[in-house]
Amino acid sequence: MSQNQNEKNQRLGRGAEGQYYLQYNAESLTFPRNVFHQPKLKAARDLAAALPDKARVLDAGCSTGYVSRGLSPRLRLTGVDIEKEAVEFCRTHREGEFLEADLTALPFAPDTFDLILFTNTIEHLENPHPILGELIRVLKPGGKILITTENCANLFWLILEQTWYRIFGGPCKPYMREVHPQRYTPALLREHVGGHVPIATLTRAMLGMELVLIAEKKPGSDFKKNGL
Repeated sequence: MSQNQNEKNQRLGRGAEGQYYLQYNAESLTFPRNVFHQPKLKAARDLAAALPDKARVLDAGCSTGYVSRGLSPRLRLTGVDIEKEAVEFCRTHREGEFLEADLTALPFAPDTFDLILFTNTIEHLENPHPILGELIRVLKPGGKILITTENCANLFWLILEQTWYRIFGGPCKPYMREVHPQRYTPALLREHVGGHVPIATLTRAMLGMELVLIAEKKPGSDFKKNGL
């Protein structure tokens, strides 16, 4: 493995092996995994439905594109992932434009997107602040960002990750720190995201196991690219 690959894996919290869950994510729309993903799918579609035709949407860390699927062609969807395999999968199976790029250095001008989807990615980051700052940079004033993650303050989630994921999770091991270096609670998620953009709502879903945060970039507001 190259030094560059090792650095990428460490930055994204994937550990030394850098195992990517392409197959796992490709099965996210199948039972029983699809049940857990319903809150983020509904939130993404509700936000997208409020946008005018041809508004621009960024699926940041798009993986297999299962959250943003169906938004194109009414909306101008761009998916970005650092993993070549994910981008190739989306180009074959999804509608929209898909790019291989680092979320810390997005190839877009400031104020480009009306909506950003950043779902169940933030928990994989050793330091989320450079990426959060970059996402807010490319978000239009008045635009919204959807961020979802597991609620590690929730007893049901703690039981689930120590039982179901240990037995049936395959390569997905959220209980390991190299997989989820960030263990988000509502307070920690507010702290991290709120330092970059005003939070509109933060709700709990799936018996409180999932955190669904929506933030809105205010017109005239500045952004923080390099952390707090």
